[in-house]
Amino acid sequence: MLQALRRNFGLKLFSLALAIGGWAYFRFLAAPSITAQFDDRLAVPIGRDTGSVAQRMIPLGVSYTGSAGSLVVDKLDVSPPDVAVNGTLGDLRRIRAIRVEVPVPTEASTFDAMVQPRVVAPGVAPGALQVTPNLVRVRVTFVHAGT
Repeated sequence: MLQALRRNFGLKLFSLALAIGGWAYFRFLAAPSITAQFDDRLAVPIGRDTGSVAQRMIPLGVSYTGSAGSLVVDKLDVSPPDVAVNGTLGDLRRIRAIRVEVPVPTEASTFDAMVQPRVVAPGVAPGALQVTPNLVRVRVTFVHAGT
C-alpha cells in the first residue's frame, strides 16, 4: 500500500499544488501588511504645507458643566496635569486653553473618569492639532458648602 502511494504521480502533483496554494494564500492574502507597509504616524497632515510643525506643553484647565447649587469642589486631581500639543506654529499660537469638562452632580459625590481634553483655539480647523495623551484621568470630590 505504501509503495502504491509513493509511485502515484497524480498524488505528488496534487500535494505540490496544495503547497504552492497554501504558500500563496499566507504570503499575499492572509497577511497583506507584510507586502505593503504603511506608516500611520505622519508628522505633517497630508495635503497641508502651511508651516513648520512644533510641539508645546500646555497645562490643563477644568470646566464644570451643570448647576453647582450648594456643592463645592473639595479635592481635584488631573493626571497628567500637562498635555503635549503638536501642530503648526500658527495653530499653536491660537490656542487659548485646553480643558477637560466635568459634570457637576446633584448630590455630594466623587467624579472619577478618563476624559478627553478639549482644545479652545479659535480659527483652527478641527483635527489640525494633536493632543497627547488623548485621555486624562480626572478625579473630583464634590461636597456641600460649609462641610
